[in-house]
Amino acid sequence: MNWSEKFYNKNEKPLDNLVGGYSNTSIFRKIAFIGDRMDTDIIAGIESNVDTVLVLSGVTSREDIGKFPYRPKYILNGVGDIVKNVNK
Repeated sequence: MNWSEKFYNKNEKPLDNLVGGYSNTSIFRKIAFIGDRMDTDIIAGIESNVDTVLVLSGVTSREDIGKFPYRPKYILNGVGDIVKNVNK
């Protein structure tokens, strides 16, 4: 299994350790935080300086995005769209 095939969630590993250990490598450019909450998942990605993907199949709706002073890099309708967009 290579890095492109690994998935982590915020409850599984300390994300600071995961991201921090790769911040000066080519792997770092392949990391993205994916989540359904602007106030936790997306802000965590932004603060970690990695790409962010908001999926609209959970807590945050498209209408809610404007309530925040920051934006995810990508917005997808649901987690099923992740696989469709991986190689784009």
